[in-house]
Amino acid sequence: MPVPPPPGGLTGTVAGEVCQGLIATAAMGLLLWSGTWVLVRGRMGWRDILPAAVFTTVGLTGLGMASRLLFSASIVEKERNYGEIGVDFTFLSQLIGIGVFFAGRSTVGSW
Repeated sequence: MPVPPPPGGLTGTVAGEVCQGLIATAAMGLLLWSGTWVLVRGRMGWRDILPAAVFTTVGLTGLGMASRLLFSASIVEKERNYGEIGVDFTFLSQLIGIGVFFAGRSTVGSW
């Protein structure tokens, strides 16, 4: 029995995957931009918040791409070397990376 194609028009091709990634990145940027504006209760202008949102979006997108390429192999390798705690090392490194970009966001925003 053949497998039916996925319901969305964006998946299944390289161009579709790229489009889906660009849409997700744009949505994340808008969420970070508007979320920051809400968190500062509108006391800063939209243009003042934009550099921090762009920095965080680019950083988290890069981290996500690196994770997609390296995450599975890292989990397997660390589990083989260190046991079950090795998997936690991989997740911890991911969380540290996310924290670096959110801390850097504050620095870029104040700069």
